[in-house]
Amino acid sequence: MITNKQLKIVDVLNKTPGAALTFSEVGKRTNIKSHSFLQRALAQFEKEEIIKSKKSGVSVFYELDFSPKTILYISLAGYEFYKIPAKVTEHLIQEISKETLFFSMVVFGSYAKNEQKKNSDLDVCVIVEDKKITNKVKSRMENVKRREIIGVHSYVFFVKEFEAMLNSEKENVGKEIARNHLPIYNPHSFYRVVEKWNRK
Repeated sequence: MITNKQLKIVDVLNKTPGAALTFSEVGKRTNIKSHSFLQRALAQFEKEEIIKSKKSGVSVFYELDFSPKTILYISLAGYEFYKIPAKVTEHLIQEISKETLFFSMVVFGSYAKNEQKKNSDLDVCVIVEDKKITNKVKSRMENVKRREIIGVHSYVFFVKEFEAMLNSEKENVGKEIARNHLPIYNPHSFYRVVEKWNRK
């Protein structure tokens, strides 16, 4: 059973895509004071292929290793530490699933940063495998948005379109989503693209 302290490590590393952190940086950002606990947690995570480490000079740097277990823990951290309106995301998933089961959903913006206010919109990004259904998925999401009390601001991208946004030299919403997000549903397609971008 993973503890909240251990989940916090995963959450912090997920918030720094493409940038590995040192032991002291992980400790500082998670507010974990016990060096021995942090050492054991990082060693266990590396053994389970949740994180990976690399040595540079005298320092060791840690980053996420996007295995299925890692993605599960990222999702758990999202619901544990962030006030995501679960009923809204559930309704979106149910409606989109009537069109396709092959999609990824992530939350970004103020909710992903834990900076949402009472009147904040929920920013949602959906990545689909089949370009032909993009507009149909948008329509499904509009059905839900009309029924919800809180505002929902949504984007739907074909996976290749999202990949092109990350590879663009210009700043865009795709890069914003990749840097600050919380996975909600089946994020494997999303992370395949983001991990490729991280390695560049």
